[in-house]
Amino acid sequence: MELKIRDWNDVKFRAYDPINKEMVYQSRKENEMFNWSILMRYHLTMQYTGLNDRNNKEIYEGDFVKDGQRILFVKFTNGSFNFFSKHGYMIPNVDTTWFEVIGNIFETPNLFSGRS
Repeated sequence: MELKIRDWNDVKFRAYDPINKEMVYQSRKENEMFNWSILMRYHLTMQYTGLNDRNNKEIYEGDFVKDGQRILFVKFTNGSFNFFSKHGYMIPNVDTTWFEVIGNIFETPNLFSGRS
């Protein structure tokens, strides 16, 4: 699934702070640069996909989303955001209408255990 940036204000990043156990968010405001030093100290940044779930929550790389009975993992690969099953299979042509963010790889890493 290839997602296009609609507006530079849609370019947002987050990183997980393992010491404080919280996500740190950065977004680009008009005529302003990112403060990369904040995000880079955590070594792994996750970008906003440009999508929101059915509850209007932003979907980022590293999120787990529920699509009915399936739980999928959001990952940026091959130049676009893609959705993967717990077995590592990319799921093409997903309907994101009913997605719900239910966690992320850092705060709820066990969401893929025992379910697909």
